[in-house]
Amino acid sequence: MGKLPTGAFGGMTGKVGKLVSYQLRGQNVVRRIGENKKPATIPQLAVRQRVSLMSGFLSQMKGVINLGYLFEAEGNVKHQQNLAIAYNVKNAMLGEYPDIYIDYTEVMTSTGKLPAATSPTALKIDNQIEVKWQYDNELDYAVQNDRAMIVLFFQEKNETIYFLSGSTRSEGTQLIRIPLDLIDQLCNIYLSFFAEDRLSVSDSKHIYVW
Repeated sequence: MGKLPTGAFGGMTGKVGKLVSYQLRGQNVVRRIGENKKPATIPQLAVRQRVSLMSGFLSQMKGVINLGYLFEAEGNVKHQQNLAIAYNVKNAMLGEYPDIYIDYTEVMTSTGKLPAATSPTALKIDNQIEVKWQYDNELDYAVQNDRAMIVLFFQEKNETIYFLSGSTRSEGTQLIRIPLDLIDQLCNIYLSFFAEDRLSVSDSKHIYVW
């Protein structure tokens, strides 16, 4: 049963006929409920495969996505995860159905107005990965206390390691200890920064390390 909590001319909540309404980020959203009995077309199947692949990938790093797309979601009825999926489905997928796959080099785990990492690199040292970036005392002084946010994705084993508050931008480096069974695996790294006051983030940068 649907309700009109603000009167006949206000927003409704609940189900009315084939419509369902609910509040999302302070806005009243109405959707139509219906059962589509027609077989899916190839374009529809392609969209489903893209969304399924990307949502499965990004679900492994929800903490990063929630912060990395936080400011994109402000004033938007879509949540961070939805925005991240939409962006990456459009920009970081290759192939044709049923052979669609993720282009990990184009994935963005974070997007914002802070300066992105400058000349990021990564190197394996024993059982650690060292991530580095350049820092200029004169040019980057205002953002010296930004914190690194890093995702490590081991493609062959489909395993993800991430942390939300790493070294400061001015330190220029972050050491990450890796489980022994992942040491020899190809690693996709996504490096971004968030401000000390957590009111802004940067675009992420991708790094490969073997």
